Amino acid sequence: REPNLNGRLEIRDGSFATQDLPLGLSRANGVVIFSRRRATIQKLTAEAGGGEVNLSGDADLGAGLVTYRLRAEARQVRLRYPRGLSSLLDGTLTLTGSSQRSRLEGRVQITHAGTRAQVDLATILAALKEAPRTPSGGGWLPGTQLNIAIVSAPDIRFDTSIARNLQADVNLRLRGTMLNPALLGRINITQGELEFQATRYMLNRGDITFSNPFRIEPLLNLDLETRVGGYDILL
Repeated sequence: REPNLNGRLEIRDGSFATQDLPLGLSRANGVVIFSRRRATIQKLTAEAGGGEVNLSGDADLGAGLVTYRLRAEARQVRLRYPRGLSSLLDGTLTLTGSSQRSRLEGRVQITHAGTRAQVDLATILAALKEAPRTPSGGGWLPGTQLNIAIVSAPDIRFDTSIARNLQADVNLRLRGTMLNPALLGRINITQGELEFQATRYMLNRGDITFSNPFRIEPLLNLDLETRVGGYDILL
């Protein structure tokens, strides 16, 4: 209940993963210093999604309650979520709280986005609305409060079979909890060609808006045109 721990922990080629998170850590190497009730990350680096993650922070281990402040800096980490979409991310996240309550906040920048073959916009939006998987057990992670800004890089690249010459700006905020996330904000599309339900359209302008504070609910507003069976169709 009142530990007095002193020493040094060296981690070599460690890994961490949980079913509640879409990414795990591998090839972790670093040093954690213990001084009485406090553990401090002296240096810790790892790989996640093919990219690099640098971790720092400390934790207080006293009185049967763990309190902590952890910071992660990620570069070129690939996230495959939602189903069919793959994004390359840079960002900084901070996890603060205790073993009873915690908060994850920060900023993530999308530098590249792509889709698998035979996946169209309708499939991706349907995957976004899917209910999150129920965590395998209890603990602090499912109830962690979220406040993460998600933006696109100025020179973002879209490598996808469903769109060509696509130009878009992403400005979103992830709120809610790990168990019940919600997205707020907008994706503005300025131009490009888009495939939707097996038909290719010229996209003059459009936006995908997320305004429901209780769940992920994308709303489309697109100005499209195409030619089918000799007819020009404007939507």
